[in-house]
Amino acid sequence: MKRLIIPGLCFAAASLCHAEASIKVSQGDGGVLYSRIESTPLTADEIKSTRMMATAEVTASTTNITGTVNQPVVVKSWHTVCFSTMFTTEADYSFVLDIGGQQTVVSEHIVIPNKQRTCVTKELYKQVTFASPGSYRYSASSIGTTQMAGKKETHSDAYIFVR
Repeated sequence: MKRLIIPGLCFAAASLCHAEASIKVSQGDGGVLYSRIESTPLTADEIKSTRMMATAEVTASTTNITGTVNQPVVVKSWHTVCFSTMFTTEADYSFVLDIGGQQTVVSEHIVIPNKQRTCVTKELYKQVTFASPGSYRYSASSIGTTQMAGKKETHSDAYIFVR
């Protein structure tokens, strides 16, 4: 009986750790250009210095771009969320690239192994076209959540200059 339980638990844990992220793109072309998930063990000093059971650190990055009227431009954003945990825990992340309400959203529920630092990095893109010249603001948001660390969120704004 024990021989069946252990492989079953390993399979269940592996399937939770490697679930596919949900990707939603409203209107037009968009998606994920780059994706990476890395886990590294916490050092003994990091484990001792952590007064918490889990942390979440988030970053979002955008840059200004220039385009021409009625010509498509590709807008990109870079997102990272890192979770460090003393005990195995569950976490959620959500990355959003928003251009005037047109969004590319990537989200996932993942399991973070104990005594690990796990970072999820993604580059999101969206192709857009503007019919008139001007400055158009766009934004990137990254959200990381664990039950023990709570919700961490950050935003980055930039502009698309259309001539």
